[in-house]
Amino acid sequence: MEERLDERERIARELHDTLLQGALSASIQLDLAEDQLAKDSPVRGLVQNVLATLRQVTEEGRMALRGLRFQDIENNDLPKVFQRVKQEFPHKDTIAFQVIAQGAARVVRTQIRNEIYRIGREAIVNAYAHSDAATIEVEIRYARTQLSLLVRDDGRGIDSSILQGGRDGHWGLSGMRERSRRIGATLKLRSRLGAGTEIELTVPGHIAFEDDSDNSAPRWLSWLGREGFDGSGRKARDKQNERRD
Repeated sequence: MEERLDERERIARELHDTLLQGALSASIQLDLAEDQLAKDSPVRGLVQNVLATLRQVTEEGRMALRGLRFQDIENNDLPKVFQRVKQEFPHKDTIAFQVIAQGAARVVRTQIRNEIYRIGREAIVNAYAHSDAATIEVEIRYARTQLSLLVRDDGRGIDSSILQGGRDGHWGLSGMRERSRRIGATLKLRSRLGAGTEIELTVPGHIAFEDDSDNSAPRWLSWLGREGFDGSGRKARDKQNERRD
């Protein structure tokens, strides 16, 4: 897990020092060029459109870096850390955003907690950025046998083809599915055009909670966070099983 977090930090630093700084530099230079254009220049509108695109790319890049640099949730407080996501969208403060926690809070295993956060954050960011919603709600349910996370909005919904296959060049939905499979959770996405979207993540209690009654994490949990979990990690595990057989 530490190696995985160190790698994310390295990637975040490189993206900041190269891609994000490059986009900022280009934006500044283009801004200066716009000032030198005549007000009636036929290319002035094109330059302004490119500047707007660069600003959007820069802001989205900053949000991505925040996600990469996230390491751990302090004090096991999922509601608190989800509440902070809205601070990334000060220009959309008219959206009603709330986080609700049901049931007595329980200690969630660190690896599982971090993956839940990343799935939930991706769902919240998507709702803010793409849904045109008036309301976004996050609900966390602590139950005896499971931990559930729901992110719902009353926005324009997601086309069924995008809901199933994702958007070209975007990895949000597929990333959430991969993370949920990796921790043995169930992810359900419900949406209709014009009727909003609901994303529900359910994690079995014996996987999610430190204080679960059987107090034993699945053996595969130790592989979480290692490079190539779905490939080399699984192969190594299969070899171990063969030796035992």
